[in-house]
Amino acid sequence: MDGAVGLRVLGFGPNGASIEFERGALNVVLGRNGAGKTSLCRLVAGLDVARGARVLTPERELTHLDPRARNVALVFGEFVNFPGLTVLENIVLPLRAAGVAPADAVARAREMAARTGLGDLVDRLPEQLSGGQQQRVALARAIARQPDVLLLDEPLANLDYKLREIMEDELRALFAGSSTTLVYTTSDPREALQLADRLVMLDAGRPIAQGAPLVLLDRPDSIAAADLLCDPALNVLPALRRDNTLALDHGPILTLPACSDAPDGPCVIGIRPDHLRVLTESDLIGDPRAIVIDGKVLFSETTGSDTFVHLRVGAADWVAHLDGLHALTTGAVARFMVAPTDVLCFGPEDAI
Repeated sequence: MDGAVGLRVLGFGPNGASIEFERGALNVVLGRNGAGKTSLCRLVAGLDVARGARVLTPERELTHLDPRARNVALVFGEFVNFPGLTVLENIVLPLRAAGVAPADAVARAREMAARTGLGDLVDRLPEQLSGGQQQRVALARAIARQPDVLLLDEPLANLDYKLREIMEDELRALFAGSSTTLVYTTSDPREALQLADRLVMLDAGRPIAQGAPLVLLDRPDSIAAADLLCDPALNVLPALRRDNTLALDHGPILTLPACSDAPDGPCVIGIRPDHLRVLTESDLIGDPRAIVIDGKVLFSETTGSDTFVHLRVGAADWVAHLDGLHALTTGAVARFMVAPTDVLCFGPEDAI
């Protein structure tokens, strides 16, 4: 195995794909509910067996090893702490089970408690902690084992939004410079892009893309991959590519700059909601190539700093994610624009 690869899973999912995770990197697995994230973690940890799948590290194959022999730690989103034990005792427990000398186990547990912000809470019981603190206990207990592979299966899913942001920053700092192979699963594309050094994308149990997150965002291989990194969902329309142009298949035919790597014939275009903005006269003057999209306003939502406009474009329902507050009349036709470089083009077989 390549020295930079800390974990390799072969024959995963219905397409029998291979997945690689880099050592010392924050490897994020992104997928919606039911995509196979937990199944992947359980396979690596040895809790499940998948026919034909193999799990390897650079040193050895783990496929047929008992979970206790793998040196793999797994942390779930549910707080799994022992209620009758203090913070320190919770962290020490797996170290003692692994045969670490009592004094060394306590010293290592105190060090991990300090690194995870629990140094002043080591004598408290889990019920005396907040949700974020309880999750830190679970993380500290897993890291204290010094595992070769650490699996974090949606570890922040049960925390509120603000606390999740704090914990994301803390996780990055906690694992900076680590030689552990870290696998972090999430269903949130924002969290995936925020955290990932390397990204693996799962859809219906199948790995559909893996690599550098910004490359996958900028040049997705399929609509499924583009949509998975999009929240709200990717806006799509059928189109026809011919003679270096794209014609949208809705209402008046609009001719767009062509996608250079697409063959002539039917295709599907995708536009991310945050790439749409309300059209102004200055837009047309400043960029005569601006692509104009007409849509009937169905309704709008606002978060205070953002507005989500739900539209009917042709026969498709779209969403425009706009900065700031925008008062658009329900039932009216609104005009939006998108830059030609922000139009994604895929073959008809990729339609979702």
